[in-house]
Amino acid sequence: YSRPAPKDLRLAVLLSASLLATPHVMVYDAVLLVIAATIVFLHGLKGGFRPGELAVTLLAWTITAVPPSLFEIGVATPFLILALIGAVLLRVRAASGAPAALPA
Repeated sequence: YSRPAPKDLRLAVLLSASLLATPHVMVYDAVLLVIAATIVFLHGLKGGFRPGELAVTLLAWTITAVPPSLFEIGVATPFLILALIGAVLLRVRAASGAPAALPA
């Protein structure tokens, strides 16, 4: 929130990060992740998708449809959330005109 960015992308980061901050996340809490993924998806429709961004948003949507009790997919959820946050940050960085690559 300290850098200039569209408010909806800031919201996507806030919603995603809130799932990482809480010690107990239930399946119904994943609605926050779906909202964040929808925001990123809508930005992708407007300005085009970056490499891997569409896959991350689709996985974020489907993670809520798969109950953790059926599969061991729950272990990958924090990494998926971090990937979604990374996709938003890369989108904000590209929109601001900064290079997408990290300095060496």
